[in-house]
Amino acid sequence: MLNQALSLRWDGAMLLMAALVVAGLLILGRARPLYTVLRAAAFLVLLWLGLEPSWTSQPGASGKPPLAVLVDVSKSMSIEDPRERLSTVKESLSKHRRNLEDDYEVSYYEFSETCAKTDWDGLMRAKARGEQTSISGALDFVSRQNKQAPTNVLLFSDGIDNGPQSRWSFDAPAFTVMAGQRDSLKDIALKDVRGADFAFKNRPVEFKVAVHHSGFKGKNVTVVLKEKKGASWTDIQSREILLADPSGAETVQFRMVPQAPGTAEYRVEAPLQEGEISRSNNALDFKLEVGREKIRVLYLCGQPSPEYAFLRQLLKSDPSIELVSFVILRNPENVVPVSEEQLSLIPFPAQDIFVRTLGDFDLLIFENFSYSRFGILPAHLENIERFVEEKGGGFVMIGGESSFSRGGYLGTAIERLLPVGMDSAREEVVPEEARLKVLEPQHPIFDTGESLETIESIWKAMPVLNGYHRLAGLKNGAALLASDGASGSPMIAAWQRKKGRVMAVAALSTWQWALGLSERGSLQSPYTHFWRQAVRWLTAAQDAKPIRVILSDSRFAAGRKIDLKLLIQAERLKGLAAPDLELSIHQQGKILEILPLTSAGRSEYRSSWTPAQEGDYEIRAVFREGSRKFEDVRPLNVGHIDLEMENPAANPAFLKEAAEGSGGRFIELAAFTPEFLSGKVKKFETARSESVRKALWLNPWVFGLLVALLIGEWGLRRYRGDI
Repeated sequence: MLNQALSLRWDGAMLLMAALVVAGLLILGRARPLYTVLRAAAFLVLLWLGLEPSWTSQPGASGKPPLAVLVDVSKSMSIEDPRERLSTVKESLSKHRRNLEDDYEVSYYEFSETCAKTDWDGLMRAKARGEQTSISGALDFVSRQNKQAPTNVLLFSDGIDNGPQSRWSFDAPAFTVMAGQRDSLKDIALKDVRGADFAFKNRPVEFKVAVHHSGFKGKNVTVVLKEKKGASWTDIQSREILLADPSGAETVQFRMVPQAPGTAEYRVEAPLQEGEISRSNNALDFKLEVGREKIRVLYLCGQPSPEYAFLRQLLKSDPSIELVSFVILRNPENVVPVSEEQLSLIPFPAQDIFVRTLGDFDLLIFENFSYSRFGILPAHLENIERFVEEKGGGFVMIGGESSFSRGGYLGTAIERLLPVGMDSAREEVVPEEARLKVLEPQHPIFDTGESLETIESIWKAMPVLNGYHRLAGLKNGAALLASDGASGSPMIAAWQRKKGRVMAVAALSTWQWALGLSERGSLQSPYTHFWRQAVRWLTAAQDAKPIRVILSDSRFAAGRKIDLKLLIQAERLKGLAAPDLELSIHQQGKILEILPLTSAGRSEYRSSWTPAQEGDYEIRAVFREGSRKFEDVRPLNVGHIDLEMENPAANPAFLKEAAEGSGGRFIELAAFTPEFLSGKVKKFETARSESVRKALWLNPWVFGLLVALLIGEWGLRRYRGDI
């Protein structure tokens, strides 16, 4: 039943037309005035249509419960298990269409990454081509489209939900129907890695891997954990699991101990099984940021000295450093007038230090220490070389009568490590005053954070030192950071040795900086800064920048959200009410987007970004501290990941959750009939149909009237012979 209404711009138009028509009728029978009346009537019809009258149709309530039928047309619906999923949905709907449309006011939708309204013919022509599936997005779309008139939902999908997630709420139940058979499809997919995205060196870390499977129930599968070393992957652990869970979801747990700080790359992998439908989901890469809970320092000193006392106290007072120190109080050649049993001194544990526990430390310091006196073998020194070059450890040698070539290191692995050459004929300990001349004031061990001129003036004003170790010279590739102001002899030299860092210090009494500054009434901060920064640089802790961006994943796809974490060194935040931070996305040198940041603690912030397209990007974090600016830039390659085939097995979990959460029901497609909806469908009083407004000039009766008037005048003239 239709309620019809005629809408005009001017209310008097109809009255005017009626008056003219009446006038025309009064003069009927007179030929020529009749021509005028017919032409005038045609003209008035045209004039009336020019006023844009419209025809409004408002269907009344049918009394049927509304039902929105949603069909998944994403790529995974093209999988044959054993027949194409979308085709089986179309067949089921065709079979039950009459019953559904007889009992319900049906509207049709198709969805994949987006959702759109369609009709029956459009639905039957749809192909399974969508690159992503957002079930929650489709439900949210229908909910918003029918906000004024809620509708029941009947949703057909394989349950694979990999698109953007939306929050949706329904005033009516959602009935979900799963297309696809879990057991007929053979596939093993490594779905997710759950665990911390930050770990500490030499501290155990645990994580779990979610394994989804179908068609392999009862089979034992080995999952392998690999670590990227250079350009290749090395197996480090494996776990065998039984695929037994009826839901097809298993969990495998790994426990490992990271050996080096930095960004470690790992891969979990399950061997490809015969008959698997997808080859792209058997491996999953992830990254783990490895830091130091504390910097572990091993300090070996050949004899008690003020240098040892001051430096040991400084290192022990630093809460970020864990110090183990040995000082030699009696050399083997010293004569003691008591028996060995009466001495409380312990023998030097060379085997324990250089074989068993060296890898537990981050930095090794030799001060005036001659190795050959204490049962330390050349093989132990080679262990130190491997500790630096392969494990990323730090090593520093401080001058003295038992250091460098004077300590017997000429021709050993230690000589190869050091950034300075050795020549026993040229080396000597010079008992003269030395003033440090800083040659690289911007190097981290000298950079105090002030301007370049201020840094240089600070070090020029430092107290003189008592004596230095004259070295043979600098090796190619080494950096000379400071020299003696008078002689130019190297005082501090450093370089990178493969994964580790090494420093040579020819100054014998840096403790005099601390003592001299105290006597002047000044703070000891330059002395403290020098050694603390030296420790951090040698252990690569300086690489843990003032600001860091952490990415927990290593594979990125267009349309998939990337979670970002921003960490700031806590000491940088002292005295700052709100840090000046910026996190942005760049491509080809241009800023694409500045991301909002959410605080997750005093020194941690979080954000997220969803790339719209594939390509190479940069994530750039900036922290401004006064006039200084710190940055961390992470390259990001967004490639193509076939999200629909990552885990192609039909998955009922989300479909069940949507149904149960809305008061609906879940069923598999093979068992679906319209009776499945009985007893749960809600009947709403509000009519679902919308008013339809149509222009009157499109009405065939109006068009026919206009044509009849024009033809009538022409025919009458012809009949009377006036043409």
